[in-house]
Parts: sequence; C-alpha cells; structure tokens
Amino acid sequence: MPAVPQMADYSLWLDPKVTDAAKLAGFLEPRRTLLSAEGWEMYTVQTMVNRATHDQPDCIATVT
Repeated sequence: MPAVPQMADYSLWLDPKVTDAAKLAGFLEPRRTLLSAEGWEMYTVQTMVNRATHDQPDCIATVT
C-alpha cells in the first residue's frame, strides 16, 4: 500500500524536520478512499515500470 497523504497533510509529510515516526505512521494506513478507488484512475501499463532504470514517459502510457 502506498503512502498517500491528503492535500492538507502535504506539509507535514514533506517536512524534513519531522522525525517522529508516530506523526507519519497514519500515512501508511490504508484509507477507505483508496480501497474504493474514488478519485483514482487505473489502467494497464507496460512491465517496464518495474525497473527504476526505465525513467521515461512510455512507462505510464496506457497499454491498449
């Protein structure tokens, strides 16, 4: 499950001065909106996304 902070939490999530793991742990919990896919768009992509060395736009192109 990815860490997906809400927009209101971005400053906390990105603040390098925050070192208390308890403050950030909530971002690692599954959210109901993630499970319902509300606000998400899903589509098939190529398997090249599995390698960090492939850093190019084709990685997120929709496979038809």
